Amino acid sequence: MTERPLQPTRAQVERFWKQFGWYFSEDYWFSPISGELFVKELPPPDMSNLYKYAITKLKARNKWNIELSSPVCFPNHYLVKISDSLNPQHETYTGQSEDLASAVFWAIWEMIEEEGL
Repeated sequence: MTERPLQPTRAQVERFWKQFGWYFSEDYWFSPISGELFVKELPPPDMSNLYKYAITKLKARNKWNIELSSPVCFPNHYLVKISDSLNPQHETYTGQSEDLASAVFWAIWEMIEEEGL
């Protein structure tokens, strides 16, 4: 597992959201959810946005299991694992951080880097 910084770079956030359907056109970012307004800036990768745009899309595919744990010995440390429910021998993607949203982001990021979406 690669040690990651707490916050992703702007380029990483852009690549991340593009994987989930966000696109840029004429000075605005457009949401993948029909009927949503366009915005000048991409949403931050906080838990609300991660759930709305990324986790629900992954779960809708009925392929990915997302597991969250916080070890007793490290109560302010989160570990997120994403595994392929259809192929248990497939690689498990992980993210860990003191911040839950960062742990989720980095686990999904690892999957994006390996497979794309």
